[in-house]
Amino acid sequence: MHNKIILKLLFVWTNLALLFGVQLYFFGNLDNPIVNIIIPLSKDFIWLIFSSIIFILLLNNRVSATKYTFPIIILIVFTVLLISTKSTEVWVTYLSLIKNIFLYIVLSVIVINKVFARGLKDEFILIVIHAIVFSLVISIILYLFHPVQSDTGRLFGTYGNPNSAGFVVSCLFFFLLFKNNIISKFVAFNSFVIGCSVLLLSVSLSTIGSLILFYFVNYLLIFRFRISRIKLKKNVYQKMIFFSVLFFVLILSYYYGMFSQFSQRTLSVLHGGLGNDTISIRYLDLIKTIEMSCTNDVVYNYFVGCGSLNGYIRMDSTFMSYAYNYGYVWFIMFVLVIYTPIFLKYKHIKKELPDYAVQNIAIISLFVTIVLINLTVQHSFELFPTNFLYSILIALSYNEYKFQVVSSKKRHNKDIEYER
Repeated sequence: MHNKIILKLLFVWTNLALLFGVQLYFFGNLDNPIVNIIIPLSKDFIWLIFSSIIFILLLNNRVSATKYTFPIIILIVFTVLLISTKSTEVWVTYLSLIKNIFLYIVLSVIVINKVFARGLKDEFILIVIHAIVFSLVISIILYLFHPVQSDTGRLFGTYGNPNSAGFVVSCLFFFLLFKNNIISKFVAFNSFVIGCSVLLLSVSLSTIGSLILFYFVNYLLIFRFRISRIKLKKNVYQKMIFFSVLFFVLILSYYYGMFSQFSQRTLSVLHGGLGNDTISIRYLDLIKTIEMSCTNDVVYNYFVGCGSLNGYIRMDSTFMSYAYNYGYVWFIMFVLVIYTPIFLKYKHIKKELPDYAVQNIAIISLFVTIVLINLTVQHSFELFPTNFLYSILIALSYNEYKFQVVSSKKRHNKDIEYER
């Protein structure tokens, strides 16, 4: 009974995150919407309430639930007071950033880990897949029929910007590959059609490039670790669907005159070089991050960052934003938190059974291609709802590594008993 309630709440929780951006279409300007303070206040408050309820229901006994209730109430009050303040002081802007990281990354990772520990991993991932597909369909409808559109001509959808839309599609394709044993061919094919359509309309070139690299690296790793032919066949099937559907969507869009935006942006990036806005902005941010010349004491800046002087400066790259604002110490810690389980997975992957090896290869491929490229050239990690998707990926990565370690210990103990 409890599990049914939890799954229903997770369904609402996930759909709430992925459909929240619909409200941006009611402010008359997608490129620079002026949102009333009540909107983010309501979003954070509702998110905290839902997360808290799900977390309490996931606890095993009433004593644990009672123990966590008071800190949660304090956290809710603190969040409301923080969001409602309109101060532009540097320390307030940093507190707001910490609040966002805690709410949509840390708290979400904690809740999702509890969901996985409850044995609801497959059910939750299916909820996420269906929620993403539904939000993509709504995004396409808004792009085709809503009067408010971006001046860039790109699909923003329910995610706030086209690059976030591309990252959401990347996450969908990863989940389809990660759980291909429970996904029907019908669902996979339709998801690829919808996802590739959004890729074309959002014109996120970094996403398309990272997806192609993702499937290529995934295939190389499967070949490297000599996964069985049956598993390889299932894996290759989805890759063939992706490339076939992408090619079909490109041809169809060209036939109906929808290809121009995609081709213009591609040619602009290829021929423009540093003169292209997309490349030049990131290049200037990179130079700024390397020089760290906000004060004369450059060594000090490398340690503590430059954000403490003028408030947090968001760049188009999450890596560069964190290095510039917080310093290289925090940047290295951030990279280690995300990538430590990935390195450890690769080390132990030969000892795994084929089913788990295929899943962990998918996770490794994701983090060394899609996640790495997104963190390097985009700032989706700092934006809602893509930061929520990041929390799912991080929780999944740590959970799979934990399962990997436990399974390895069990097999080792069985081998010792057998030798005795």
